[in-house]
Amino acid sequence: MTRQEGCQECRGGATATTTTCLGSRGGGGDDDDNDMPGFEDDDDDDMPGMENQGDLPSPPQAEESEEEPEYDDPGRMPEEAEPVPTVPENNPDPEAVSDEEFERAQLGIREHKAKALALANASKESSGGGGSSASDLPGALASYTTVLALEASIGQLSSLTLGRRAHVLLLSSRPLGCLSDCGAALELNPDSATSLRTRGMARRFLGDYGGSLEDLVKGQGIDFDDSGEIIEAMAFVKVSEAKRSEAKRSEAK
Repeated sequence: MTRQEGCQECRGGATATTTTCLGSRGGGGDDDDNDMPGFEDDDDDDMPGMENQGDLPSPPQAEESEEEPEYDDPGRMPEEAEPVPTVPENNPDPEAVSDEEFERAQLGIREHKAKALALANASKESSGGGGSSASDLPGALASYTTVLALEASIGQLSSLTLGRRAHVLLLSSRPLGCLSDCGAALELNPDSATSLRTRGMARRFLGDYGGSLEDLVKGQGIDFDDSGEIIEAMAFVKVSEAKRSEAKRSEAK
């Protein structure tokens, strides 16, 4: 790929993207990006599926009684108090980056990606065994934040890395931060099925059932994921949105 050709992740970039891709200089930053925890079939274009969500709360079954108030959602997450992580802006002049600076950034990207992966895997294994994994997720989050800064410094801000950080934020019960990163990832790659599904799950946990359903349906239409969690979430938000609509109609009478 030449430096004039946009990489897949940079296509459609809006606010924080550059039209120049440095993929030919030592390769793009995501050549080895099929290493996210629990994403063995990482055949999507920018990040893994939602089939392994650690210890996210499971949505209630859609068969719950119609008399149950639609706002009675035991899986709902409160909005976090922590500030939303910032998304760095791409270097507006990546051509000015020297080869030495580029290689140094690439080495740092690989190092911190590997560290984030190890910490995220430790979190998944800990949560799978019933223990607390809170001590591992902040480290994974910090490492992905470093990766994003390095990518942006050479004009290669990646929707894949944004999606990975969004996943960690959701596992950390930080749905607002997840929404922010998913939005930035979708600006870089609007057709990312897994970023849409991740954002759909975050909206579901915030009680935005209509927005959640829209994202999940769109993501499934691009690349269908038959994992139980996605199917259950879609069923739940359909029922919840129907209840909300019915309640509004009743109030209007």
